[in-house]
Amino acid sequence: MTALLLLPGSDGRSSIWREVARGLRSAGSDVSTYEGWSRDGLAGQVAAVLTVCQARNIDSLVTWSYSGLVGSLVAASHGHLSRLVHVDALLPGFATDGKELRELVSPAIMRLLGHDWQLATAPAAPSCAVGYIECLRRPAKPSFRAVARSAAVAHGQGFTIHRLPADHRAMTTAPTEVVSLLQVAAT
Repeated sequence: MTALLLLPGSDGRSSIWREVARGLRSAGSDVSTYEGWSRDGLAGQVAAVLTVCQARNIDSLVTWSYSGLVGSLVAASHGHLSRLVHVDALLPGFATDGKELRELVSPAIMRLLGHDWQLATAPAAPSCAVGYIECLRRPAKPSFRAVARSAAVAHGQGFTIHRLPADHRAMTTAPTEVVSLLQVAAT
C-alpha cells in the first residue's frame, strides 16, 4: 500500500485505529486516519472523504463498521483507488429499502445517513480490488444483523474474504492480526 486512509465507525473517532496505524507505519506504509463525520448526510461524507483522498494521493481505503458505506461509495466514484478493504463493515445493499434499513441500524446511523439513506440500500460497484475482513466473534445481538448481512453481500459480490477469529472491534482487540490481514489484502 502506498498511501492508505483508515476510516472510523459511526462515532467518527479515528483513535480506534491507533494500534493498527502504528503497526502499518512500522511496516513501511504511509497511513492517514480520518476523524469525524459531517452532518451533511452520506453524500456529504463521501464528498469529504473524496477530497481527502485526492489531496493526500490516497490509493487505498480501509473501512470499519459504518464507514463501509462511505468507503464503498468513494471507491465507486474515485478511479484512483487501487484497493478497498472493509473490516466487519456495512456495505451498500445490505438492506433493500428504508423500512428495512431503519430496522437494522441504530438511530445514530440513520442520523448520519440523513436524507441520503437511499444510497445505503443500492449496491455500489467499486472500481478497485475489494477485500472484506469478516470478524467471526461479533456479538449475536440484533444490532449486528446489519454487519452479518453486509458480510453476506461481500460473499455474494465475490470480494476477497479473510476470516478473523476476533470480535467486531478487532482493530483494538487483535491489532496485530488486523495489520497482517491488511498487508495480505494489499498484495
